[in-house]
Parts: sequence; C-alpha cells; structure tokens
Amino acid sequence: MLTMILKRAAMAIPSLIGVVIVTFLLTRALPGDPAAGRLLFFGTNGGKARCAECHSVVVEGAGAGGFIAPDLTNYAEAREPAEILRAITNPSENANARWRTAVVTMRDGEKFSGLIRNQDNFSVQLQSPDGSFHLLDRASVAEVTFDSKSMMPANYGERLTPVELNDLISFLMRSAAAEGAAKSRDSKRRDDDGGN
Repeated sequence: MLTMILKRAAMAIPSLIGVVIVTFLLTRALPGDPAAGRLLFFGTNGGKARCAECHSVVVEGAGAGGFIAPDLTNYAEAREPAEILRAITNPSENANARWRTAVVTMRDGEKFSGLIRNQDNFSVQLQSPDGSFHLLDRASVAEVTFDSKSMMPANYGERLTPVELNDLISFLMRSAAAEGAAKSRDSKRRDDDGGN
C-alpha cells in the first residue's frame, strides 16, 4: 500500500526534486537490497536467478538482458511487492496466454516450440527459447498446441532464499522508479524547451 501511495505522490509532484525525493522514499521502503537483486537478475551471483537470460530491463539508460520474455523495466511500477513475489514464485498463476509455450507440429512430424510472435493465414512466426526465429508455412502446419504453464521456471521459491527474493523485488521496484524518474526528467526538459 505504501508503494502505491508514494507512486501516486510522485505523479502528483511536478518538480524534478519531488520525483527524486519520492523515488528515494519508495526504494528505501523496500526490504531488499537492489544492488544484490541486480546481481541476481543478471546471473552474476553464481547463476541462481539469471532472469536476464530471458527478460530485459533498462539499467542506467540502456536496455540489457534477453528478449524472449517480457521487458521488466516498468513491471513493478503498478504492482505491490507481494504481487511481484507471487509472479516470481508461481509464474503460471496469472500468466498471459501470449507468454505460454506453443508447440507447432508440422505435417512431416517435425516439432518447434517457443513463443508465437505473429501468425496469419500464410505463416506462423515462432521464437525458440534460444532466441532463434522460425517462419513456418501455415499450409505445412498440422497442429498448434499451447502448454498450460509459463515458460518461466516455477522453482524460484525453492531456488532463491527469502532474502534473495526481496533483493530481486527491490531491484525491479528501483528499476521501475528510476525509469519513471528518467521519463519525468525528459518530459520536464521538453516542457522547458517549449515542447521541442
């Protein structure tokens, strides 16, 4: 609840100083260590989380990470820490169908699995977990089925300690707050430049 109040306050305060103060309060109110969470996210801690193999996030103004799963830069912006924890420890609970693994079986028996990025009357474009794209002729497709589970591993509640989960959540919350502050600065600069 506190994070939502602070986020709303950040939106209501037009000055850059107000955004910085609220961002500081927001990130200080979290139980984890964002620096440790960043190491977990990027897998530089011995490979326990390695979120960046699939997800990306903007860090220090530049995108980093994978591209098979959703960009998490603003993911935490409108979510409470408990909701983020549930998404990490039980990713299939509320997973969008768009992020469920598809298995495309061709008429010759060959199978492809991954995420369907686009499809029309003529083709199915599928991205495999390794990042490669497959352009499949629709007339050669025998069947498309979807797994009921998310591609994201479901064992982060066992793989990570409660402290590490808090660190990871804190990193995501700080990333969203930092990106929000950067957008506010850019908007302020455009306003100061007369909208140019």
